[in-house]
Amino acid sequence: MTNYSLKLLASSLALAILSACGGGSSDAPAVAATGSNATATTPVVPVVTPSTPEGPLSKYVGTWVHKCEYDSNETLVLTATNNGITLSGNDKEEYFDNIGCTGAVIATSTTAAPQPLQYISTETNRSATLIDRNVADNLKLQATFTGNFDIISTVNATPQYTGSGVTTKLVDGKTEVTITRSHGSSTRTIVPTSIERKIAVTIRNGEMLMCTQLPGAVPSFECDWTYHR
Repeated sequence: MTNYSLKLLASSLALAILSACGGGSSDAPAVAATGSNATATTPVVPVVTPSTPEGPLSKYVGTWVHKCEYDSNETLVLTATNNGITLSGNDKEEYFDNIGCTGAVIATSTTAAPQPLQYISTETNRSATLIDRNVADNLKLQATFTGNFDIISTVNATPQYTGSGVTTKLVDGKTEVTITRSHGSSTRTIVPTSIERKIAVTIRNGEMLMCTQLPGAVPSFECDWTYHR
């Protein structure tokens, strides 16, 4: 579903100056010491270390929701690791009894373990097409745009299914999961895998887009998975 730009957080520098006071009564003004016994005062500048730069994936941290598609919606929670150079993702998809994501939730899929996402590079000022998947199996060109795309490496996660509409069986050593709804059923085969794959991610108009890099000498992208906060 390059230019490595790191953002430095601004740090303010406070300058403390110590002044020497002369002798005398408490009512007399302070007089600076003079002569051979005078000691010069030196401004003390505290050492301030700039905040650790945020990694290129920090902007994706948060809870993202993929709007209802046919009869299911998805929630993706991304947490920064290694200060935003990598992410940890937890994915949950809910399946509803009725088309349009109404009625009871009859099945839920979650990832068996947090999914690691590793930053690789950034493609800047690249063209892309945005595909509308609102209607099942009906892909429609929605827009073309230019943007910056972070290339990320991840490993396919194995989903786990639970719920009143879920039945499973073993076929040829593989688990088949069937989700039964009021409007029909669907079956998928679960194949545990640790195959690494690359995806491209960008943020456009406040939405996070999951994209695929298309073949060609000049990188371009097709985006067909949209999340909003």
